[in-house]
Amino acid sequence: MADESGSSATTGGGTEEFHNSDLSTLLRLLQQQQPASVTTTNKQYQPVSIAVKLDEFNFSVWSRLMRMAIGGRGSLSHITGNPPPPSPEDPEYTNWEQEDLKVQSDIIHNLSSYLVALYVEFPTARDLWNGLNETYSTGRDYLQLFDLKRQANRIKQEDGTIETYHGILSRLWREIGRREPNPMTAEADIATFNRGLFQAHKVSGLVARGEESGKEIRRRYRRLGRRGGHQQGRQRRRDSTDEQQWLVW
Repeated sequence: MADESGSSATTGGGTEEFHNSDLSTLLRLLQQQQPASVTTTNKQYQPVSIAVKLDEFNFSVWSRLMRMAIGGRGSLSHITGNPPPPSPEDPEYTNWEQEDLKVQSDIIHNLSSYLVALYVEFPTARDLWNGLNETYSTGRDYLQLFDLKRQANRIKQEDGTIETYHGILSRLWREIGRREPNPMTAEADIATFNRGLFQAHKVSGLVARGEESGKEIRRRYRRLGRRGGHQQGRQRRRDSTDEQQWLVW
């Protein structure tokens, strides 16, 4: 009887140890799975958002911000093409394509709503980036220049602060300067420009005050035209006090 009882106790203890071992193993497996679940949640894709949406006039600022955002995610090659993408036969192509679609989504997400339908059909992020660059960073685009200059001429401070007014005006002039850069590179060129500008304003003032006859005004304008054609690279030594004051402006 004692042997049976001892045998029974031993069997019961073994069963208890077996169940405890199973529970420990199950708990360990669950703990190992938990970090993986959290990691998967953290890797869920969210489109990047930058401070401005692209419109017809802010490509210079927008492209810099967008480039920083894409580069910060380690995906700059998708808009630069360096290094080039893998071939479709490459086993890594699927992963590259998934990342490229994310970059496309980032770019589309930061366009003004009326531009989205115009650019959603590009096959890759680099094609999309180049398409935007060709459209909105075309150098001396005269239609854009005209509109930017019109905005600069019509802008008013009204109830806004001087800082806001200055910021808007500075942005417009930066966009104008990017499309119509100043070709002058030397002090002599700048002096020639200022001298001609002074003379033009001087003649305009005479017209406004009615101090010159029509014949004399036409003569002055013809002289200004000749100077503009023949004085490039020439530096006159004497400058009037009025001209010096204009240069300060």
